[in-house]
Amino acid sequence: MAIFPNSEAIQEFLQNDYSGPVDMVNLLRFKPEKRSEYQKYIKGAVKLMGEFGMEILYQGDVISILMGGDEVFQAVAIMRYPSKKKFLEFSSSPRRKELEQFRTNGLESQWLIATKEVDSI
Repeated sequence: MAIFPNSEAIQEFLQNDYSGPVDMVNLLRFKPEKRSEYQKYIKGAVKLMGEFGMEILYQGDVISILMGGDEVFQAVAIMRYPSKKKFLEFSSSPRRKELEQFRTNGLESQWLIATKEVDSI
């Protein structure tokens, strides 16, 4: 189960023509008894948000899965980045990388879905 995007996924993300704000949907599953480790990562990341123009649009715990695949997630977060460039700057920043151990220690699996806002579906 992945907790980091592979290089092909990053290239696909960068190659599309969209240049506006990016909303990253995070579907998270934690290692048993390790959610507190991930929370240390989040506390540190929140301190960096202003530097990269990020904002939290939504965060919540999963209470039930009514439809979907076999993978089960425990939490959902949606983060807005001003651009793909700002997402990559945050992801590769030395200060964020200092927090990486807490993310790795806490996460069992993550889906990261890059989206853009639309007026209607």
